[in-house]
Amino acid sequence: MKKGQHNYKSIYTFMMIPNDEDKIKTYNFPKWTLKVLTYILVSLLIITFIFTYSFLDMRKQYAKKSKNIERLEIINDKQKNQISQLEKYTQDIKEKIDYLNELESEVKGLVGLETDDDKDKNELSLTQIQGNGDVNNTNRGGLFKRKTDKSLDYDQSGALMEIKINLNKIEESLSIEENNFNSLKTDVADQLNYLAARPTGWPNRGRITSPFGIRRAPKRGASTFHKGVDIANSYGSSIKAAAKGKVVSAGWKGGLGYTVLISHGYGFTTLYGHNSSLLVKEGQQVEKGQAIAKLGNSGNSTGPHVHFEIRVNDNPVDPMKYLGK
Repeated sequence: MKKGQHNYKSIYTFMMIPNDEDKIKTYNFPKWTLKVLTYILVSLLIITFIFTYSFLDMRKQYAKKSKNIERLEIINDKQKNQISQLEKYTQDIKEKIDYLNELESEVKGLVGLETDDDKDKNELSLTQIQGNGDVNNTNRGGLFKRKTDKSLDYDQSGALMEIKINLNKIEESLSIEENNFNSLKTDVADQLNYLAARPTGWPNRGRITSPFGIRRAPKRGASTFHKGVDIANSYGSSIKAAAKGKVVSAGWKGGLGYTVLISHGYGFTTLYGHNSSLLVKEGQQVEKGQAIAKLGNSGNSTGPHVHFEIRVNDNPVDPMKYLGK
């Protein structure tokens, strides 16, 4: 290239032509400068696009997370309420279990069974219901098992609902058992009352001088029906109630002399005649084996003895069918 000449292939010329008579301004740029500017501009556009996309994506993710947080807060509040209800529910169940244990102790107490060890074995603890996420088989209401929920989902409404269903099953089982215990308690109490009313105790441990049934009258000699048994013993020995009951009458009764009549319930009554003195009065409650009179010879009697009768629905029966050995 000659001196004074330019290499127009290696540069770009930028001219500024004013409207007035000022000189034209000319700027020359090498080609590589434009390339650099182009690269810079493209890079800036790419960076701007990436930044804009990242910003929009971050904002979208933030909105999504905010929405999830809001949803989780709603779920959390809902589950707090469910847990609160379950806590109250389990407390109600625990109180029912405690009541059943007391009821069981009462029933066992009625029949004289030990209760402390059995109570420890049969008591249903809430740990068995809640521990390790399992509802295990138990002595009371243990009719099922629930597998531990391995889900990582924050929303455990399904698991809480399953627990509630299981607790409902336990409560239903406890209600059935409560009804059974109440029925058993009533039956046991009724049976015990019946046994207490059944006249099986000897009024006096003496010698039977006249059995129940047809006999020859001691003074008249004619055959008569003897409504009880005569038990002879020493004068003044104790006459005891054959069973628990209420004194219907206590006083002089014609040929039977000083007599006590006791009603025991269930149709049972007992009569004790020819006593020398009475230790109870009309309307008094007596227990089995309690002294109610003194053996004597009052009324139409040939010697110290007690005339003892057992009546069922006011009909005399043979006392020997009831008296224990």
